[in-house]
Amino acid sequence: MRKFYSLFFALLTVCGLAQAQVVFDFANNNLDLPISATGAEDEGNVTEISSEGVTITFDKGTASTNSRLWSASGNITLRVYKGSTFTVSADENITSIVFGGQASNFGLDASPEGLDGQTWTGSAKSITFSPTKTNQIRTITVTVGEGGDTPDPELPEYTTIAAVKDAATVDKVNVVFKANDLLVTFVNGKNVYVYDGTDGLLLYANDASLNEGIKAGDKITADVKGQLYLYNGLTEIAVSAYENLTVNSSDNAVEPQKVTIADVTNSPKDYENELVQIEGLYAQAEALANRNINFMDDSDNEIVVRDNWNVLTGTTFDTESEYSVTAFVALYNGKVQLYPRTAEDVTNGETPQPYEFTGDGSLENPYTVEDIQHKEATSTKEALETGVWVKAYIVGYINGSSLSESTAIFSADAPEGTDKDGNPLTVTASNIIVADVAGASTIAAVIPVGTVNKSVARENLNLADNPGMLGQQVWLKGDIFKYMGVSGLKNVSEYSLNGSDIVTAISTVEAAAAQGAIYTIAGQRIQHINRAGLYIVGGKKVAVK
Repeated sequence: MRKFYSLFFALLTVCGLAQAQVVFDFANNNLDLPISATGAEDEGNVTEISSEGVTITFDKGTASTNSRLWSASGNITLRVYKGSTFTVSADENITSIVFGGQASNFGLDASPEGLDGQTWTGSAKSITFSPTKTNQIRTITVTVGEGGDTPDPELPEYTTIAAVKDAATVDKVNVVFKANDLLVTFVNGKNVYVYDGTDGLLLYANDASLNEGIKAGDKITADVKGQLYLYNGLTEIAVSAYENLTVNSSDNAVEPQKVTIADVTNSPKDYENELVQIEGLYAQAEALANRNINFMDDSDNEIVVRDNWNVLTGTTFDTESEYSVTAFVALYNGKVQLYPRTAEDVTNGETPQPYEFTGDGSLENPYTVEDIQHKEATSTKEALETGVWVKAYIVGYINGSSLSESTAIFSADAPEGTDKDGNPLTVTASNIIVADVAGASTIAAVIPVGTVNKSVARENLNLADNPGMLGQQVWLKGDIFKYMGVSGLKNVSEYSLNGSDIVTAISTVEAAAAQGAIYTIAGQRIQHINRAGLYIVGGKKVAVK
């Protein structure tokens, strides 16, 4: 057993009972324990660590990877994986365990129960945690002492946004923000922006229903409970409740502050989460790339405008025109970004012309990729339109769960590198990306297409098994959803290579015969299908398995 670095803070008396706090600090790794930076299975594994009478044991369970210390971009965390377990135990009762540094994507089950957010409270000598997803943990703080009489800790309270900003760190901390007559500057689903005349703050509710009844222009007073932290450098409170919420007034003016690029880039923390307007900007590209576009002023200062709420999808920018951008100031890993609320927030003074759709979604007049990009699908579960045809060229696939410059692969080759388990990456078979031109190689020119599992469309079009389909023109029938973060096509099970002969899948001979007259692919009419293959049934090309 190797003893891990810990900090024994203090012994204090609570109701006459001694308690001690032990911190396992994975981020600093002062004892120079092995660290994984490549994903190799034998690097950085941990099985048992202990300090000051507290022991943590790790069981791989059904996970494919052992729990391990992992270094990414210089940041060291403990990674524990779904399917594994780890147990915190001590000779005396444990009354509290706090997991630090998990800014997002946190998921654990606890036995015995008592986990609220990233803090377990109770009284037990052994607590077992089961990850429900991959967790990246910077610290584990364990409080040991006799349980039963330990009072609930008082939450830190803040009365100004400035105090909230000063207190925010990468570690999530339960707090109460006593908001008093704050102006709501924007509401979008889970996001509520507030402003006190000096500072702005983002209130982010994982449950969007918490924000019901709050709208831009309201002035609100409430005890906002939640977890304060820096999300990729941006101050926010992950809201769990608005207690004593009162809307003091409504329909108040929401006006942006007029600033320059230099203002916000030189003092980003002074402007974060505030609505600003910057004039005299020039677009550095005609379209978004990975939802971003750079703008520059006459002094060659640059700033990123990010389409965080998918309001600029399909927008074409005039690189010769002067733009005004109204947006919220955000921070992403130290870099300033602007989040516009609507398409009208990025304007060059010209009245936007409505987009004229090329197709109508029929096989005879299919949609183009640009048409789909202008459909502005917002739901991943409810289709905007169903059973539509799109005519396009297969130009690659997505190696990931969203469309981005790093995940879009414009070839039929596997990307370089390995997955989290150290296995070589492979060509994805479940999706393709398509464009209006065969040689497209930017994400601004494509939409993602998801094919139905075990369908003839997936079997015949995926680039893992059919690399020769790269650059092939196809007609695809599917449903329009928000897919891979953008408007795309899902549930594709039928396609055509010439716009007339439809290839679909019919799983039984009876189903095929019910479609009408049957011909072989050579044009010979037959009465029955007695073997698998391609046939013309009812005027459509089908594949019988």
